[in-house]
Amino acid sequence: MHPIKLKIKLSFLPLYLLLIFFTSNTVMSQETGSSMSSQDIITSVYKEVWKPFMESYRELNIEKFKSLQAHDLTKVAIDRNTIQTKAIYFTEIEGFFKQFEGLNRQMDIAFSILSTASGDSKVYQTGYYRIGSRGSDTESFQPMGYGYFTVVLIKEDGIWKISMDADKQVAISEEEFKKSNVIHTLD
Repeated sequence: MHPIKLKIKLSFLPLYLLLIFFTSNTVMSQETGSSMSSQDIITSVYKEVWKPFMESYRELNIEKFKSLQAHDLTKVAIDRNTIQTKAIYFTEIEGFFKQFEGLNRQMDIAFSILSTASGDSKVYQTGYYRIGSRGSDTESFQPMGYGYFTVVLIKEDGIWKISMDADKQVAISEEEFKKSNVIHTLD
């Protein structure tokens, strides 16, 4: 290599190193500086998804339920080996709610979160859910059944929404349901 060309290339070396340093430092500070903590994300997901989800069941409110789902929701019915369209899923849930209304019963759903992986724009959670019901003459909800779920939540217009929901019925006990350190119920 010609000595002049080598000198020119070496003279730019400090500039290249400085550019690499600032670029990587900026990327790292964007990732850590703008990030919410895992606990903040979990708290936000509870307030924006799980609590209103439970309320929608308690109130038999299909519109509240629909508002929690992402625009491009993927609903997997594991028991049936199907991926449902959003319209079919909403029709089934609305029918479920109307059935309870017709029986003059109140419904309850609770969640036992088994695992959570989170990032700034996505959350993956697995766990159990418990469906319960009570009549107008009953004080407490009686469990009707349990299921296992997997969800992916995304931020849509700054709000957490359910992007993928896969679930199936499972035969577990109330003790198994309560083994988790994170249980979401309405009082």
